[in-house]
Amino acid sequence: MFGVGLMYGRAELDDAGILTGAFNIYELNGTYVSGPGVEIGATIRRGNFDDANAGSNPDNEFTTFPVSAALGF
Repeated sequence: MFGVGLMYGRAELDDAGILTGAFNIYELNGTYVSGPGVEIGATIRRGNFDDANAGSNPDNEFTTFPVSAALGF
C-alpha cells in the first residue's frame, strides 16, 4: 500500500506596523507499507520567511528531507 500527501501553509505577521513578515511552507510526503507492521516514509519540505522590515535580517529559506521507518508488532 502506498500513500502520498501534499501540504501548503502560510502565516503573516503584522504587529501594528512595527514587525511585518510572511512564512510559507510546502510539503510533499509519501509512505509505503511493505508488509504487516512495516512502514517506510519520506518527506521533502521547503519553506521561506520573507521579512518586510527595512534594514532587518535577511530572508531565510530552508529545505529538509526526513525519512522514517516504523515497525509494529
